[in-house]
Order: sequence, then C-alpha cells, then structure tokens
Amino acid sequence: MRRVPNQDRSRQRVAAILAATVKLVEEQGYEATTTAMIAQEAGVPIGTLYQFFANKEAILEALAQQYAADMLALRSTLFPEDVAQIPLPLLVDRTADKLVTFVTQHRGFNHLFGSAWGSPEIAAATEHMKRDMVEGITHLILNKAPWLSPAEAAIRARTLLHLIQGMLSMVEASNNEEYSAVMQEFKRAWLAYLTAAIQKDPETNGPRIDPAFLL
Repeated sequence: MRRVPNQDRSRQRVAAILAATVKLVEEQGYEATTTAMIAQEAGVPIGTLYQFFANKEAILEALAQQYAADMLALRSTLFPEDVAQIPLPLLVDRTADKLVTFVTQHRGFNHLFGSAWGSPEIAAATEHMKRDMVEGITHLILNKAPWLSPAEAAIRARTLLHLIQGMLSMVEASNNEEYSAVMQEFKRAWLAYLTAAIQKDPETNGPRIDPAFLL
C-alpha cells in the first residue's frame, strides 16, 4: 500500500476499494478486472485509488494480508488450548459456525484462499493462511490423538483442510432454503473425517473408520 489511511474517510475509501475489487474479481475474473472498473464500483476517483494502491495486484495483496491477519486472530478461538477436553461433536459444531461466520464477513475469502492470483506476495499471503489453518488443525488432532506423530497429524490436517475448503464453497453458494441442510452436511462430513482420523486401529495402528459416521 502506497499510503496508510489515517482518517475515517480514508479508511472508508480503502475499505470500499477492497470490497469492490473482490466483487469484480468474483464476477468478471481477475484478468478482466481493471483499476478503472474498481474505482467506479467503489465510488471513488481513480486518482484516489492510486493514492493508496499502485495497481490491482497491490489491492489484492492488501486484501490477502488483511485476511491472513484476521485468520490468525481467529485461530485461537477455532482451536483453543483446552481442545482435548471438548467433546468432538461440540467442537466441530462450534468451529464450523465460527469459520462460516468469518467467511461470510470476509467476502471472497474462500475464492482468494484457493486461488493463484497475481503476484508472489498474494501467493505468500494465501499460503500463510493455509499454513496457519494446518497448524491449528494439527494441534487439534495431536491433542485428540497424542499417539500420532506430528507428520501423521499434519497429513490428516491438510486432508481435512481440503475437505473444509470444498464444503465452504458449497455453503457459500447455498440459498436460504437449503442453507441449514448444507451446514448440517458440512458439519457431518467434518465430524466423520475427524473422528476417523483420531481413532486408533489396534491392528494397523492407523485410523479406524466407524461405518456409523458414514451413514
């Protein structure tokens, strides 16, 4: 960012530019979106946009960095230190609700999270978000299944993260009528995988899948 906004009016303009960028990239695609389109959508002069950002890549970098910082702040509530004492169904229910609320409040998060837009800086910020999530899920799995090695837990954490990303897209795309049912399936899939991932099979020392969780 070329200039950090210090006044409320400037901060509101920057927020409008960020929101307009997400909206246009989602609707028009990254390549088709221009700074002129962003300024018009945000309701600010193009000169004002350039006071803060050199180009659209800089806008997305700022957005990715903001989302990464917000995700880091959320992580402590998603994966609390006493996670081992919280029953798994309750933990999944709470965590899923918090994550969906976060995604709703951070428009374009899941799109940005899984994208390969633009510059190395954007890629670094999104990779940071992914790493934070994997670390949090790994911490959760190790607390629930301390017999696993960190490497084993990390592989299962990455698998669960991919499942969550895919289901979040489905949740975001759901309409009001199907939202509750989609959220229920989101939580059920999350709980089923996590339950299997932390159960120990005495014969193979690997995860044991309980068929009851797949019905």
